[in-house]
Amino acid sequence: MKQRNNVFRKLVSLIRQMDSHILWLYAARSVVSALLPFGAILLSGAVIQRLVDGEPFQRIICFALLGVAAIFLGYALRDLLHRTCQIRMQACVRKYDTLLGEKTLNMEYAALEDERLQGVRQRIAEDNNWGYGLYGMLNLFDLLTQRVVALVAAFWIVLPMLQLDYKICVACVVYFAVLLGITFALSKQRSNASKKQVEWMGEVNKFNRLIGYFTANASLDYRAGKEIRLYKAYDLLEVNAASSYYHMRRVVSSKIAALLGRCDGTAGLLSGLCEGVAYAFVALHALAGRISLGQVVTYAGAINQFARALSGLVMQWDAMRIHAERFLSTFEYMDQPDTAQPGTEPIPEGPGVIEFQHVSFRYPGAERFALEDVNLILHPGEHIAVVGENGSGKTTMVKLLCRLFVPTQGKILLDGQDIQQMDFDAYMARLSVVFQDFKLLSFTLGQNVSMAEEYDVGRAEECLKAAGFDERRGTMSDGLDTPLYKDYAQNGVELSGGEAQKIAIARALYKNAPLVVLDEPTAALDPLAEYEIYTRFGALTQNKTAIFISHRLSSCRFCDTIVVFDNGCVIEQGSHSQLLNHQGKYSELWNAQAQYYTSEAHAQRTD
Repeated sequence: MKQRNNVFRKLVSLIRQMDSHILWLYAARSVVSALLPFGAILLSGAVIQRLVDGEPFQRIICFALLGVAAIFLGYALRDLLHRTCQIRMQACVRKYDTLLGEKTLNMEYAALEDERLQGVRQRIAEDNNWGYGLYGMLNLFDLLTQRVVALVAAFWIVLPMLQLDYKICVACVVYFAVLLGITFALSKQRSNASKKQVEWMGEVNKFNRLIGYFTANASLDYRAGKEIRLYKAYDLLEVNAASSYYHMRRVVSSKIAALLGRCDGTAGLLSGLCEGVAYAFVALHALAGRISLGQVVTYAGAINQFARALSGLVMQWDAMRIHAERFLSTFEYMDQPDTAQPGTEPIPEGPGVIEFQHVSFRYPGAERFALEDVNLILHPGEHIAVVGENGSGKTTMVKLLCRLFVPTQGKILLDGQDIQQMDFDAYMARLSVVFQDFKLLSFTLGQNVSMAEEYDVGRAEECLKAAGFDERRGTMSDGLDTPLYKDYAQNGVELSGGEAQKIAIARALYKNAPLVVLDEPTAALDPLAEYEIYTRFGALTQNKTAIFISHRLSSCRFCDTIVVFDNGCVIEQGSHSQLLNHQGKYSELWNAQAQYYTSEAHAQRTD
């Protein structure tokens, strides 16, 4: 209960943060919607009573028309409030999605690779698909408010009847007590059914993911078209999607529908019986002469509305409880800490010496260290090659240097100061990195190079030329304004892997940071092209500290220092000739690749 109340408080705070007036608008709409049925009940009773009393027909018609006009204005007001709420609700949903997106961008990067947190994000998406998101919570708030207002209004209308005779009062109390007991019993049944529904939803979500993959990734993503056609994979995709859809609809969804149908059917039957008892009770008192015919209509309608409101209140509260439990995923995600230790210290005005001091790192949930007791010094202007087999810790080292991860043990120093204590944005400005799994955005070529809306055109063109993309740029009709890919623009251009890598390298050059890292971004290029890019990049970064990571050792010979990683540890360090003479791991890797790449072969191909 305490946790649920905390969720409600946080949810109200979240909604007010997005729109401070929307809850009041929903409440106003709920009040109007709840009172409209009572307007019709009161009007009907009053008209019938006037007919019985023999009032002039003309006066009755005028009274009825005024009542109908008032009810019509009430419906118009309700519709106006409904449209206003819908518009604001859509804006809130967009802000909610934006908040989740901003949280993802600001969250500590290591958390994004945590499988547990990935599961939380998946649950949020699935809950929204099932109506358990922000939109569903606001609709439940609307329904709950309507039920409360209806209960108060119905009781106020029936109150005069309760004052006629204590026997009537006792009978009504007994009736409402029985009604309340039945309602709570139905609520318990519905609650158990809802728990079963949540369990089965987990099974349905697995099939939804398959169907979503088929529709979004396989059938709609044009980049998958080549493989689907070449390997005739359409039948495989269709069979998986069709079988998933069949299982979801015919098996799981039918079980949910049957379960909730039994609950709703029982509730409907008992509700009908209770209403019949109420009508009989009112009719008996009318026959006894205690109430008039007009009061019969009014009281019967009010008791009916009271019974419906009471039943709906308990049911909606149970639904709100389940929604609150499902909304825990959202707050669990939003409560994740932002970038760890953003830092406040300025960047030291030193030469720019970077030092790894006994640095170790272990991924969340992992048992072994991905990097262990690394000691390394990067001198200003030094070009360093980091080599090693897959999984040896090369990219992890780069992510630690970029403050995407925080060392589990040890420190990384810049001119003797812990980089975790430095201002995050100022430190990021010192880095230009091209990762192996780099991403280009579906924006223009110039925006991808500069990562900005406004940029220096001449500088962007120079960087593209330096990266070897100038010839390809010349074939683009709109030059730097050419959109990349066709996600948002019909005139977007498709890029080969090598072309995309050159743009990513141009982006790193455009930033013009004092520390540059190439983390195997040229893996899709042939050895000659990689060697040429690395050599050119080395020349362009002569006065910068540069780190080159590659599986092809021949591409890194020009570097001042070569660092060899193995199983998360630095095992060798030195120049190319020193490491060859050492006859260690580097020499082993070099000799294994020598039959393919030699310095003479590179020289001949260059000539």
